[in-house]
Amino acid sequence: MVARLVPLLAALQRIAWLLFVALLLGVGCKNEGDNIFLSSSSPPGGGGNGEPPAGSDDISRQSPLPGVVLELVSLGGASGEDGTFQVGDLPVVTFTLTRDDGSDLPLSSFDFANIMISGPTVNYQRVIEAQSDLIERSIRNEDGTYTYTFEVPIPATYLAPLGDTDAFGPSDGERKGQPLAAGTYTLGIEMYREYFVEGEGFRDVGNLTHDFLFGGATTLQPREVFTAANCNTCHTELRAHGTIRRDPTLCLLCHTSGAEDPDTESVANGTPGVSIDFRVMIHKIHNGGHLPSVLGVGTRADGTRDYEREPQPYRVIGFRDSLHDYSDVLYPKFPNFSYNMPRDEGYSSLDGDEQDLEDVMLTGVTDCVGCHGDPDGDGPLPAPAQGNLAYSQPTARACGSCHDDIDWARPYTANNQTMPPQSNDSQCVTCHPAAGNTLSALDGHLHPLLDPTIDPGLRFEVVSVQEAGTNDGDGTLDVGESLSVTFNLVDSLGNAADPGLVNRIEMAVYGPSQNPQLLNFLRPPLSILGSGPPYQTNVPQLLQLELIGTATATPNEVFQTSRAPLWDSRGAATTVRVRTGTGPAATFLSADASSFQNYIDVDDGSQFEDDDYIVIDDGNGSKEIMRIQWVDGDRLWFSTIDSTSHKPWLLRDHSTNATVDEITLSTVSSGDYSLNEASGQIQEVNPFPDGDVIATYTTDFVVPTLYPPPLNDSPDLGEVSGEWAGKLLIPGTYTVALWGRYNVSLDLFGETNSYNVPVHNGHIAFVGGDGEVEPRQVITSGETCAGCHGYITFHGGGRGGFDTCIVCHGAAGGEDLAPYESQSDEHRTPGVTIDFRTMLHSIHHGAELFDPTSYEVVGFGNNPHTYEEVHFPSFPLGTGDCRSCHGAENTAWTEPSDRNHPFEPGTPVLDWTSVCTTCHNSPSAKAHATVQTSPDGNESCAVCHGPGKEQSVEVVHRAR
Repeated sequence: MVARLVPLLAALQRIAWLLFVALLLGVGCKNEGDNIFLSSSSPPGGGGNGEPPAGSDDISRQSPLPGVVLELVSLGGASGEDGTFQVGDLPVVTFTLTRDDGSDLPLSSFDFANIMISGPTVNYQRVIEAQSDLIERSIRNEDGTYTYTFEVPIPATYLAPLGDTDAFGPSDGERKGQPLAAGTYTLGIEMYREYFVEGEGFRDVGNLTHDFLFGGATTLQPREVFTAANCNTCHTELRAHGTIRRDPTLCLLCHTSGAEDPDTESVANGTPGVSIDFRVMIHKIHNGGHLPSVLGVGTRADGTRDYEREPQPYRVIGFRDSLHDYSDVLYPKFPNFSYNMPRDEGYSSLDGDEQDLEDVMLTGVTDCVGCHGDPDGDGPLPAPAQGNLAYSQPTARACGSCHDDIDWARPYTANNQTMPPQSNDSQCVTCHPAAGNTLSALDGHLHPLLDPTIDPGLRFEVVSVQEAGTNDGDGTLDVGESLSVTFNLVDSLGNAADPGLVNRIEMAVYGPSQNPQLLNFLRPPLSILGSGPPYQTNVPQLLQLELIGTATATPNEVFQTSRAPLWDSRGAATTVRVRTGTGPAATFLSADASSFQNYIDVDDGSQFEDDDYIVIDDGNGSKEIMRIQWVDGDRLWFSTIDSTSHKPWLLRDHSTNATVDEITLSTVSSGDYSLNEASGQIQEVNPFPDGDVIATYTTDFVVPTLYPPPLNDSPDLGEVSGEWAGKLLIPGTYTVALWGRYNVSLDLFGETNSYNVPVHNGHIAFVGGDGEVEPRQVITSGETCAGCHGYITFHGGGRGGFDTCIVCHGAAGGEDLAPYESQSDEHRTPGVTIDFRTMLHSIHHGAELFDPTSYEVVGFGNNPHTYEEVHFPSFPLGTGDCRSCHGAENTAWTEPSDRNHPFEPGTPVLDWTSVCTTCHNSPSAKAHATVQTSPDGNESCAVCHGPGKEQSVEVVHRAR
C-alpha cells in the first residue's frame, strides 16, 4: 500500500511545486481582452481554419514534451513608402509551427495563443493589447505556414499601461494617449499546448518576438539590456505567468513604463501604486530583503537618513491574483552575500540598530554585471548588445528601485555630497556617468573584492604531489609514505604573487573519490611559503600528547618521538610537558572505549573540569594521556580532526573499569632541552622533573593504515552515513588541497572596511595504492554553483569556492557543530550531517521542506540557521532539476553511488535514504524509505527508482 502511495505523493508534490513556480514570477498582466489567465479547463480554440478542434494528448512518464518551434516567416502589411508601418496598418504575420523533431504541429491543437505589439524599444508602451484570436483567425497556407492578420489596426496613440491609475505618469515614462513615435516596435506571440502525464498537466510553450520599424524610422534598435541567458544562469529556464512566458522580451511588452499592480477593486489586499515596470519590479524582487523601504529607512526633509520609518513590505500581485511578498529575498551572489559594500561616512557614529540596518542594505545587490554583462564569462554566450545602457542611462525608476529611501522631491545627502530634488531624469547622467567616479553606475556598484586594484585574487596552483619520506618510489602514495607537494601562489592574472600577503594557510588530504574520508586537516605554518616560486613542502600533521618516555634522576636523558622530522625550524613549535602531579581521586571507565573514540564514559564525571588533563590505564602498557574538551555529565569529550588544542581521539583500546585520573602537566622551557629535528630526539640540557614526558609536535603526514573519524565526530552518525573510521585504507584516488586567507583593508569616506578574503583552492588528485586517477565528479564543476552564487565565500572569509567546500562537506560522516565545541544544549543539532549530499539539498529546498523550520544548521560563529525563506530559483522544477547543480551532462545524480567499504563491509550505508529524504522529508516519505529498508540495513530503492525503472530518478525529475 505504501509503495502505491509514493507515486501519488510525488505527483502531488510536483503539482504543488508547479503552482509555486507559476506564482513566483507571474506578475499582474490582467486587462480586458487578455486571456493570460486561461486555465487548462478553458475551451480550446480551433475550427476557424478548417482544422479539427484542439485535443490535449497523453504522453508517457518516460517521454519528454514534443516541443514547440515557432518561427516567423514574414511580417507584412506596412503601408509606408519607405517600407515602415504606419498608423492604421493591419500587420500580417506569417509563421510556421513544428515539433522539436521537425514534424508538423497543427495550430488547432493548441489550447491558448496571444499576439500583441508594444514599443518603441527605447521606452516600451502598449500599442495593440494581447489578442486572443490567433488560433481562430490564422489561415493555414498550402505550404504549411500560417498567416494571421490583425483585426485591430495600429492606433494613433499609445494605450494606457496595465493597471493604470494616477499613481504614475509622464515622469515615470508613461506615454498613454500620446502619438506613436517613430522607432522600433516589437511583435510578440505566446502559445501553449497542454499534455498530460498520468493526469498531470504540462504546457508545451512557444514564444516569439520580432522587431520592426514604424513611422519612417530607418534603423532597427532591438532592446537587449539583458538576455535570457543572464536570467537562466540562476533560473535555468525562466518561466512566468503559468509557465507560458519564457522569452524575457515578451515580459517587456506588458511590463511597460507606468504599468501597475491591479487596484483594490479587483484584488483583496491589493497593492495600488506598486510599479510593475520591468526596470523597477525586477530590481526590487531580487533585492527585496535589502530595500530601505522594507527595512524602515527613508530620508528626512534635510536629506539625511531616517532609520525610524515604518517598514513597508514589498508585495506584488501575481499570476491569477495571487499576492507575493518579496521582502525576504536575499540575492545569492557573492561577495555581497557575505561582505558589505564600503560604509558611508558617519557609519561609526550610528547606534547598533542603525548600523545593523546599514549592514543589511550594504549587502544588497550591486552585481549589475550578472544581469547586464556576459552571462558566462569566457564561454560561448555573448553579452547583451545593450548591456551598457544599465550604466549610461541612469533613471529615477531604475536607480530608485533599489535606492528607494530617496525622495525625489527632497535633497539626498551621503558622504558629504547632496543631490538636490529631481523632477525628471534629464540631469541624472551629469553626476552619474557610466564610469569614472564613485557616483557612476559602474564604479559605484563595483564591490571592492571584485576590483583587481584592491583585491589581487590570490590562488594556489598545485603543480605536483610525490612520494616523500620512506617510500618505494613506485609513483603512487602508499601506507606509511609522506606527501611532497609543489605549488605556486599567483594572482588573478596568473602572475606570481607576494607570499607576504597571506596570513593563513590550510591543507587537507582526503579520499577515496567514491566515498571521501578526511585523512588529515591542518593549518601549516606560513613558512611553507619560503623560497620560491615554486614552493615545495611535505604535508604536515599535528600529533598531540604523545608519551615519549619517563624522566628520572639520570642526567641528559634522551626521549624519542614516534615520528620525525620535527617542524620547529619551520614555525611549528614542539611543546614538551612533564607529568608533575596526579589528582587525589580516581574514577573508572563505565564502558569499553576503543581507539578512534573521541569520548569516554566514566563512573563519576563530577571530579573533572573542562581542559583537565587525564591519564587512562595508568601503570600499564595501554597508558594514554588526553585533555578533556567538555565534561558532559559522566561523559568526557575530547575533540575532532582539526583541533589544535585537544588531542582528537584515543589511539588505544581501553576496557571497562580502566582507571581514569586527573593529572598535572608542567611545560618544560625550550632552554632545558635540545631538539634533533631530523631524528625526533629530545635531550635534557637541564634536568626535567621526574615523571612522564609528553610531546605535542608537528611532523610529516604519512598515509595511515586506517581511516580516521570524520569532522566533528560523535555517536549520532555512523557507518550508515558512510563513515569508514577504523577501516583499512583502500586503493583509489585521493586528493591533497591547500587554500588560505588574506586581508584587504579599504579606507573610504572616513570609514575603515576590512575583509578576510580566501586564497582560492589549489588541489591535485593522486593514486593511493594501485589504480588510476579517477576524480570524483558528483558535480561536474563548481561553475554550476557560480551561476547563482559567483565565487562562494564562507566561514568568515576563510574558505572560498566549491573546491574548498567539498574538502570537508564532501567527506562522509561529517557532523554539524560538535557537542564538545558548543558545550551546551542551546546549539545542539544531533544527527545533522554537513555532508553536502544531505546539507545542500536541504538548504536549497528550504521553503519546500515538509517542515521548513525543522532543518537547522549551526554555522560559523555558533550561529544557528534555518532556511524556510529559501526558494531554489531553477525553473520548472526547483530542486527537482538535478542538472542545474550537477551539470547538464552529468548523470551521477540518477543513482546514488555505493559507499560501502569494499573489504570490510559492516552496517550497510543508507545511500538512497541519505540523499532522497533530504528533499522528500515528509513523515510518509521517510516512512516509505524505512519500509523499503530491510532489518539488516539493505535498501531496495533501486528496484523502483534505479536507472531504467518506471519510477527512476531520471524520470521523476524530468523537466517538462
